[in-house]
Amino acid sequence: MTLGEEDLESLREILRLTDGMPLGILLAAAWVDMLSIPNIAAEIAKNLDFLESTAVDMPDRHRSVRAVFHYSWDLLSTAERTTFAALSIFRGGFTREAAEAVATASLRDLAGLARKSLLRADPKTGRYSVHELLRQFAERELASDMERHSEVSQLHSGFYANLARNSFDKVHSPHQIRMMEILEPDLDNVRLAWRHYIDVNDPARLCQMVGALWWAHELRGWYHAGLALLNLALEKVPADDESRESLAFRADALAVHAAFAGVLGHHDIADAESEEALSMARVTGDPESLLLASHLRAQTLLYLGRIPEIPPIVEQAIALAEGPAGSDWETGRFWAAGLKTLEAFALLATGDVEHARRLLDESRERLEPSGELFYMSWNFGHRARLAMREDRPDDAVELFSQSADRARRLGSLRTLQVALFGLGDARLATGDPVGAGRAFVESLSAAERTGMVPEMLATIVRIARAMAANGETGEAVELLAMIEAEPDSAGQLFTEGESVEATAFAALAELELAFDQAEFAELRTTGAQLRYRSVVKQFVETVSSTQDPA
Repeated sequence: MTLGEEDLESLREILRLTDGMPLGILLAAAWVDMLSIPNIAAEIAKNLDFLESTAVDMPDRHRSVRAVFHYSWDLLSTAERTTFAALSIFRGGFTREAAEAVATASLRDLAGLARKSLLRADPKTGRYSVHELLRQFAERELASDMERHSEVSQLHSGFYANLARNSFDKVHSPHQIRMMEILEPDLDNVRLAWRHYIDVNDPARLCQMVGALWWAHELRGWYHAGLALLNLALEKVPADDESRESLAFRADALAVHAAFAGVLGHHDIADAESEEALSMARVTGDPESLLLASHLRAQTLLYLGRIPEIPPIVEQAIALAEGPAGSDWETGRFWAAGLKTLEAFALLATGDVEHARRLLDESRERLEPSGELFYMSWNFGHRARLAMREDRPDDAVELFSQSADRARRLGSLRTLQVALFGLGDARLATGDPVGAGRAFVESLSAAERTGMVPEMLATIVRIARAMAANGETGEAVELLAMIEAEPDSAGQLFTEGESVEATAFAALAELELAFDQAEFAELRTTGAQLRYRSVVKQFVETVSSTQDPA
C-alpha cells in the first residue's frame, strides 16, 4: 500500500495508541490489506482485541497484545491488580490526589506500578498516565466486577464534579489562568463524570459542573464539543422534572448551549433557548443562575444583532449583583464588572458614548487591580472601538494590542479573534496595511480553530482590503468575489452593522474603478470559483505559532 498525506494523522494516532510497541505495530499492520489507516486507528482505540494474530507460528503470549498484558497481569499481586484496575477509570491521566481518592492508591502503590512499567510518572506536572492499550485491558478487568466498577465510577465522578466546581470558583478571582491549569489536563475526566451523572440522572451534580464546562469550552473555542456534551444532558435529563435542582440545571445548561449555538451562527436556536434559560433562572431565584443566564442572553442578543434589547437585561443583572444581597459577594462584584463591560459595547453601538465610557471605567476599576484577564480583554477592546470612533487610530492600536495580549495569556480564542480583527482595522487606519494583514491572518487562524464561519468570511474581506491597500488589487478582487458568492456570507458579526456579503460587495465596488471592465469580470469569475475553506487553510498555514502582530 501507499501512504497518502491524509493518512499521516491516523498513523501518528496508531503509534500513540501502541506506544511504539513493536508487536502492536506488527499486529496493526496486518490489517492494511482490509482497512484504511484511519479505520485501523479507530478500531484500536475502541477494542484492544483488534490487535490479535491468527498465525500458527507465534508463541501464545505473542498472538495478541491482550495476551502480552495478561502475562504481566498474572505477575501482579492481588492488591496491585485491584489498584491498577481501579486506575483504569481515568482518562488522559490523573494526579496523585485523584488516585488516592478514587482508587485508594498510596504513593508507594503508584511507585510500585511505575517500576513495573504499568504507570508513567511525570515529575514536572505531578501527573501519572497509563498506556491506552493497558488501560483498556485493566478496564475490562474492572468491569468484570460490577460492584467494584460501580463504586470506582462513583468515586471518580464525585472527585471530578468537585474539581469542576472548585476550579470554576477561580473564575471570580485573579487566578483564571490557574483555573485552566487545574481543569484542562483533567477535562476528559470531567467529561466522563458528566456522562456518569447523565446516566444516573443527577441534575444537582450536573448543575455543579456546567460553569466549568462553559468556561473551558468558551476559552478554548471548543464550541462544537461543548454543544455535544450539553445536547447529551438536555436530551436525557427529564424535561418534566420541576424540582429546583432540575430547573437550575436546565437553566444553566440551556444558557450555555444557546451561547455556543449563537457563536456558531445557529441564531434561531440560540434566541429561543437563551430566553427560556433566563425564564427558568428567574423561577429558581438562584443568583448565580440568574447572572449566568442574563450574561449569556445578552451575548446571544449581540450575535442576533438585537443590541437595543441588551441594556435592560444587563442592568437588572447588575442590580442583583450589586444589591444588598451581593454587596459582600465577590462573585457578584465580578459579574457586575463583566456585565458593565458587555453593556458598554451595546451603548457604544447605539451612540450613548459617555454612558459607555463611564461603565468601562467602573468595570476597569474593579477588575484590573485583581489581574483579571477575560473581561479586561473585552474592556480594552471596547476602549479601542471608542478610540476608533473618536478618530484616534494610534490609541486604538495600543488598546487592541492590550486586549489581544490578555486574550493570549488566558488562551481565550474568541476574545483573541475579535481583538486581532479590531487591531487589523486600526492598523489599516494608521496606514500600515502589512501590519494589518498580519493581524487579520492571525484573527482568521483563531476563527478557523473555533469553527466560526461568519468570522472567517468577514476576516477574509478585511485581508482583501489590506492586500488592496498594499497594491495587491487583483488578488483582493478574487477574494472578495469568493466571499460574495459564498451562501454563508449572509451572516454578520456582532461588531459590524451589515452582512459579510454587503461588506464584500462594497469593497468590490471601490476596487472596480482600478480595472477595465473585462479584467475585473475575469477576476470576479476566477474568485467565485474559489472555496473559502481552502483559502483559509492556505492563510492559516502562514501563521507561525510565535507570531505576534501586536
